[in-house]
Amino acid sequence: GTDASGTIDVNGDGPALFEHSGIVVSGANGVVIGGLAAGEGNLISGNDYHGIEVGPGSSQVLIQGNVIGTDLSGTLALGNGSGICVWEADEGVVIGGSAAGASNVISGNHNVGILLGRLTQGAVVQGNLIGLAADGQTELANRNGGIEVTQSAQVQIGTDGDGVNDAAEGNVIVAPGAAAVAIASSSDTVVAGNRLGTNAGGTVALGLGVGVSL
Repeated sequence: GTDASGTIDVNGDGPALFEHSGIVVSGANGVVIGGLAAGEGNLISGNDYHGIEVGPGSSQVLIQGNVIGTDLSGTLALGNGSGICVWEADEGVVIGGSAAGASNVISGNHNVGILLGRLTQGAVVQGNLIGLAADGQTELANRNGGIEVTQSAQVQIGTDGDGVNDAAEGNVIVAPGAAAVAIASSSDTVVAGNRLGTNAGGTVALGLGVGVSL
């Protein structure tokens, strides 16, 4: 969605007829988008619809180390419609993680940072910067909030409670004027160990409309 320099949106804001996502996964198993090592992450920005869309029947999809919604430096907004949309996906969709390099920067998007909806089962969201620049210190919010969970089940946002790598599993979510996490018509959803409305260190207030909306 950008030019080769990672600084210019080459798609522009096209009419609704031509809305598209940067990466689409549908009915696939065992997909990796990004990676832990330097240079493995993708820049996914400037797309009119979703940055990444994981659709019906997909499972075991790993999304790590990407920059979604900003320029290559992770400091300027170059938004997609929404950052990541997962819908009607089966078990094993993981966004981020606790390992070094697993965190995604999901910021500056025109809608919500992450949308988990329509019968998604067992998704895990850990260790990401959502609504912050890549430095973890500067607000770069997604316009309509951090994470939205709707009509889904068994979603894990943050730590899994096993006491291992808890500090790295929590997401940092900034959402001035909106909700960091909004949950509707869903069951068995856990939100734990995240920093909502602060910088990555938890030392500076950067803003929230609502922390968690149920």
